[in-house]
Amino acid sequence: MPSVPPWSSIDENQFQFEFKGHEALYRYWDGTHCAEFMARATKQAIEQHLKEETVFLTRYDEIYRRIDQSFDIPNTDLSRLVMFCLDQNGRISNHRRKQYQYKVPEEIFDALEQAYRILVNEDI
Repeated sequence: MPSVPPWSSIDENQFQFEFKGHEALYRYWDGTHCAEFMARATKQAIEQHLKEETVFLTRYDEIYRRIDQSFDIPNTDLSRLVMFCLDQNGRISNHRRKQYQYKVPEEIFDALEQAYRILVNEDI
């Protein structure tokens, strides 16, 4: 006799689940370790990840502004190139240069890298 699954499909994206375990599993459950883990993860997010994201966004905005003021380049291309530059620690790879060679003058790649170096030196 096949077993009945603990769920049933209501429609394509909705399911109904039926708990098949014994209720005693959760009666005396201690969530202290879960709460402590979440507290550490939250602290790390605030102290490390949010600071890193703020630095990234500040640099993005500043590099974008500097290049946009100096060159006439479509916003979508500039946005992507700034992201590539930031992701590669101030470098535009040869692959990206080839990819954009017919859309973006060579001097813009160099200007992006220079703008990054200037910003990093100002952060120190």
